Amino acid sequence: MGSTERYTNSEVKQTHFCYSHQHRPRDCLLFLSSPSCGCKAQYESGSISHRSHLCVDSGLLAVISILRARISAVNFSSPICNCLGQRRKIVSVGHLVLPKDDEYVSKASEFNYVEHLRGVWSTTVFEWVENVQDANKTLLQVSSFVAQARQVQQVSRSVIVVLVSSDPVFLSTFAEISLKGRLLVWSTRLLVLTRLPLHKLNQIRNTLAITNSMLILLSFFPSLRCDVYVELPYHVQEEPARVASWNLEQGVILSGHLTFFPDKFTRLQQKPQLQVARIVQAFTTKVINDMDTPGGKRTITWDPTVKMLETISEAMNFTFKFVTPSDRSYGAKLANGTWTGMIAMISRQDVDMGIGLFSFTALRAEVVDFTYPVTFESSKIVGSRGNPEVDPWGFILPLTPLVWMILFSSLIVLLTTLELLNSCSPIITEKQRRRVTNISSCVRVLLQQDVRDVSKWMWWKRLVLGTWMLTTLVLTRSYSGNLMSILAVRYIPMPVQSLQDIIDQPVNLLMMRGSAQVQTILEADSGILRRIANLQQEGRFEFYDGREREGKLLNLVRRGGYVDIGEETGTLRVISQYFSKTGRCDFYLARDKLLPMMSSMAGAKNSPLVVALSEREISVLVRIQAISFFVEVLRPLDTD
Repeated sequence: MGSTERYTNSEVKQTHFCYSHQHRPRDCLLFLSSPSCGCKAQYESGSISHRSHLCVDSGLLAVISILRARISAVNFSSPICNCLGQRRKIVSVGHLVLPKDDEYVSKASEFNYVEHLRGVWSTTVFEWVENVQDANKTLLQVSSFVAQARQVQQVSRSVIVVLVSSDPVFLSTFAEISLKGRLLVWSTRLLVLTRLPLHKLNQIRNTLAITNSMLILLSFFPSLRCDVYVELPYHVQEEPARVASWNLEQGVILSGHLTFFPDKFTRLQQKPQLQVARIVQAFTTKVINDMDTPGGKRTITWDPTVKMLETISEAMNFTFKFVTPSDRSYGAKLANGTWTGMIAMISRQDVDMGIGLFSFTALRAEVVDFTYPVTFESSKIVGSRGNPEVDPWGFILPLTPLVWMILFSSLIVLLTTLELLNSCSPIITEKQRRRVTNISSCVRVLLQQDVRDVSKWMWWKRLVLGTWMLTTLVLTRSYSGNLMSILAVRYIPMPVQSLQDIIDQPVNLLMMRGSAQVQTILEADSGILRRIANLQQEGRFEFYDGREREGKLLNLVRRGGYVDIGEETGTLRVISQYFSKTGRCDFYLARDKLLPMMSSMAGAKNSPLVVALSEREISVLVRIQAISFFVEVLRPLDTD
């Protein structure tokens, strides 16, 4: 069965998780309470005080009923009463522990909890027993509770957090700290049980809107009841949606079309307008002739990311408005730790999401969350092809280095063989003259020259040189044919094929400001990327805005002296457009593929909107749409 741990702010304990390694719980229930969760401190009358405790305990009965309606098994134990500040004797009904009261037992038995208890649950209670007035001390204590609760969350399959409090300061502090501490991720369900009216809960409504949570308002005038609300995202100005009510006589009564813990972000209610960060790339626009447009020209956008967003907006029921950052960049981290571009807008939550296929990097993942990967792409170096010219070293190109090495090795072996045969000859005269004659004869055969005084040679010498002559005949015929072909075609220089070539060649490097590729290069500590980053100190590393890329390629790279590194798809788009307009092929792509990265859309850290965008069915649809749209974008330009 489940086990229980209880922690208070008045004692310091080492955290002991609520399971053994042999029996790890599948689920965990976290109870967090504040001193004002009961009403005893506010009423002097004993009867009213008893009724107030009755009210709070009934609220927990409502919580249990709601949990039972949503999940199949709940297992509680005695510290639940402690979190309410109870000091009375308790009695257990099955695994549900209630204050000793005949009315409670009779009402609780009607729920028949015991037959519904299945599975293994663990319960952890965090009790704030001191009513602290100091805001700083409250912040520290709540932070400690959230940190310990986070440890329990990390070792549990699923977690339900039940927050019992009527202290506005405690509630607002918990809402702030739990979001920063990643306790209230979407997989964690939150139940807030309070006696405060709705107009006093404005400080936590934003948290309730973006978390998988429900709000239970407890009242006992004129009778005991609980109202269950769900705060919908992007509708904080309106009243939260009521999904159910509870009382001792009727139990849980559902109302409306929403269920408990609804998936609020899969399809948004009332079609809100979302703010979307976007920068317009030059290669995603095209100017066409249109006589119906003033000026006779019209600019159309062929952007696959916009098409993807339109598809997603229809599926998730929202509209969108584009917002452009002032520096028109994806975003880079500055020396002071702040960010620029769209990453800065997303991290500050100035916008709801960003499109444009953000590349995954570790630095970006610290401040934003990425959706399911849409593309996987590498970068390439693009440079100017240069003018056709004759290669002065073309005479060595017909044969590969290996063939040249074998040729000269064979010549050395041949001379060595002739020298050994001469030394074994019985006629040993004029050795020096014979050695010179052997070298001269072999070289003359290689260069297709005549050989003199052959009649005076020994038979073995004529055999060796005859074999060498046949070999060189085949080799020279192949060489002359290849040389003729090479001289007939002019050589187009493409000197930069790798990052090392950028360092060695007298060229300047261009890259888009704020891109993930630039951030990766600048953050490198060693290796070839660090050497590329050091070119900035030499004045050979320059940056440009996204809209300026086409102009930089046409005006700087095409004329020579500059090379550019960018995503392969965007580079091909610019080259294709240039070829369609001019019929010229003045660019080349290097052989090496650089900095491979996954790309996707981005959203705020811990945003459930990112989780909704990453749902499998939507992700598969987006990936299929992305491939078809990219093909659609490139094909018309390639076939113009």
